[in-house]
Amino acid sequence: MVPKKLPLDLEEEILFRVPPRSLHCFRSVCKEWNALSRDKRLINKNFACAPPEFILKTRSNIYSISVNLNDDNPTINVRDLCFGDHLRGQHSLYGTCDGNFFLYDHFHEGGGCMVLNPLLRQIKWFAKAPKICGKDIGYVGSRPEKSYKIIERTCPLGLQGRSVLGVRTIQKNKED
Repeated sequence: MVPKKLPLDLEEEILFRVPPRSLHCFRSVCKEWNALSRDKRLINKNFACAPPEFILKTRSNIYSISVNLNDDNPTINVRDLCFGDHLRGQHSLYGTCDGNFFLYDHFHEGGGCMVLNPLLRQIKWFAKAPKICGKDIGYVGSRPEKSYKIIERTCPLGLQGRSVLGVRTIQKNKED
């Protein structure tokens, strides 16, 4: 028996009512919902109704703060976005770009650096390189897809050179 298909406007309405942070979980339901979850019109409509939110980085924590001024009793919701004790106090923040944090571990043997997206709870690890004297993260805005570059400055024997540690490309139609 073939399952009945919902009308497109009903599918859009269902996905519109899903909170923006949970929308990516519904991509695996079916191909149509995966395509709808990437539709710019639905994304813009969904995020337009989301409460204002910003990220606050303190010395030891990363917080998501949302403000709701629409009710009679305005509220401020604070959530700790850290993933556990492995992020607390061990990593230095070297840069932020488009909601991503570039963190580096100076203190532990075998550590490294990571790009952290706290709202989507994603971490991309990179191996630690020897003799590093500087690090940063940047965004390439000249390309249609989002492309992030992590650049390390190495200092072998006092000479300063540059080497790219990793490149992260996020394309609209492919999964990571």
